[in-house]
Amino acid sequence: MKKFLSVLCVSLFVFLMFGTSGSPVKAASNLADSTVTSPLDCGCNVSPIVGVEKYKIITSIVLSDEFVKMLRDATENGYKWDSSQDIQVIKNNTFGQILVGFPFKKKGTVEMFAFLNGKYVGHHPM
Repeated sequence: MKKFLSVLCVSLFVFLMFGTSGSPVKAASNLADSTVTSPLDCGCNVSPIVGVEKYKIITSIVLSDEFVKMLRDATENGYKWDSSQDIQVIKNNTFGQILVGFPFKKKGTVEMFAFLNGKYVGHHPM
């Protein structure tokens, strides 16, 4: 009887996980194309990359020699990278370029270290 009850509970659990409609994990929807909302906004046709695709891009950059060199130089200059911080990945829909920004901290300020199509292009205060 215990075996039958265990099999019944496991079957019910599996059915509820895989047999129901919808998904408990919802990916973020793409935001509409950018429009100019302030004088600092460029009005570029960009959209954020989210989900698995975002993490694939981040992983490929973090494993590159160029990132390791940039990280070494940044830490020598007093910057600290908290890898759990928000890494931004944006695609320029007009040109197909992908911009990845890694936030680094230095003495209470945050600077974004940017990679364009996998190549380091510099850093700028946020």
